[in-house]
Amino acid sequence: MKSTPAGQRNSAIVIGGSMAGLLAARVLSDRYREVTIVERDTFPIGAEQRRGVPQGRHTHGLLAGGCTALEKLFPGIARALVEAGAVTGDVARDCRWFLEGGYLSRPAGGLKGLFVSRPTLEAAVRVRTLALPNVRKRENAIVTSLVISERSERVSGIKVDGEVLAADLVIDATGRGSRTPHWLRNMGYPPPREETVHVDLGYATRFFRRHRLLPLGGQPVVPRPLLVLRQLPFRIDQPLLPQPVQRRVQRPVLHL
Repeated sequence: MKSTPAGQRNSAIVIGGSMAGLLAARVLSDRYREVTIVERDTFPIGAEQRRGVPQGRHTHGLLAGGCTALEKLFPGIARALVEAGAVTGDVARDCRWFLEGGYLSRPAGGLKGLFVSRPTLEAAVRVRTLALPNVRKRENAIVTSLVISERSERVSGIKVDGEVLAADLVIDATGRGSRTPHWLRNMGYPPPREETVHVDLGYATRFFRRHRLLPLGGQPVVPRPLLVLRQLPFRIDQPLLPQPVQRRVQRPVLHL
């Protein structure tokens, strides 16, 4: 398919309003006059768990590379998150890593990460992206197919609930549940080649309220990989309860 000339970059559509979609929209806002994020669900008002992000309930952190990338797109976002309760620190020195039956040493690595829950991080990115003057959202919208140009040269838009939304560029940021390969196959185009990496490793998360005088340590009974870190809760009034474990996983990693 042919690409659209740079001079005709009027509109772009991003399917999916999670982290990938929000960040794609932020980048596109510098090159397109209008960017529309099409999301099947309703965006939460604040830092709340979304149905489309099941992993959002687990312990979450942003490594140094991610912090740098976000800071370039949204200057000041790291400081704002810290002021909201997130914790910044050296990912090697300030975390307690338990691997292969023993604790790792904790030297200064020089790479600062951000320990913050996924809903809190996503909310900060979402607020900043949707505040851009040329970015708009369309919630509770189900994309049913792609639209091909008359000469079948390129994707020219999407269909949403029977309505055609035209665009010079369409990005599918729906993740693992993407329907794009299916749509392309139905239109007579070969789907993109997939590369799959099977990782038979899962993880479980449990949150604890820690008394400031209570030290962290001890030797786990089961020698499984373990990471202990401070985590910003989803909400101050939310009980910190055990999270579900993936049953098909044989050797989960427990985050505390």
